[in-house]
Amino acid sequence: LAVIVTVLLASPFSEVYGQRSAAFVRPTSEMTALPGDEVYIPGVPLISQHPEMPNGCELVATTMLLQYAGVAATQFDIAKVVNKTPGLSGTAGHLSGGDPYLGFVGNPTGQSGVGVYVQPLLDMIESYLPGQGIDLSGSSFDLLLQTVASGRPVVLWTTLDFTAPHS
Repeated sequence: LAVIVTVLLASPFSEVYGQRSAAFVRPTSEMTALPGDEVYIPGVPLISQHPEMPNGCELVATTMLLQYAGVAATQFDIAKVVNKTPGLSGTAGHLSGGDPYLGFVGNPTGQSGVGVYVQPLLDMIESYLPGQGIDLSGSSFDLLLQTVASGRPVVLWTTLDFTAPHS
């Protein structure tokens, strides 16, 4: 079983760090479609992030992936294990605080939670499933589609409405 963690869209932290966490990939008509209209991967649990973890979508998605792989952990267990950094503070254009490349920024169960990038999640996955975390950051959208079509679930960062992020 390969556990896949994928980052495809630009960072919501670009205001703070001035860079994107991975290449922005936008689906186009030129991309290869999945075989059939949908792919269903049996056994992947559906866990809602609301109301307990309003800012912990990455942690909840990773919990779903880990439970699929047979790890008996809840999203609260994952939130305790993942590395953490302080929340952001300041005003628009002058934010400072934690680094999502190093750990979860803020509190996923409260209003101060912002998020986390791939490496802290891969480190956490490694602690549960040694050697099974794979980072597909910067890969083609076709590879993502092929990965899902092959029956391997992914964790994917995207904007809330699937539009290009603002930088």
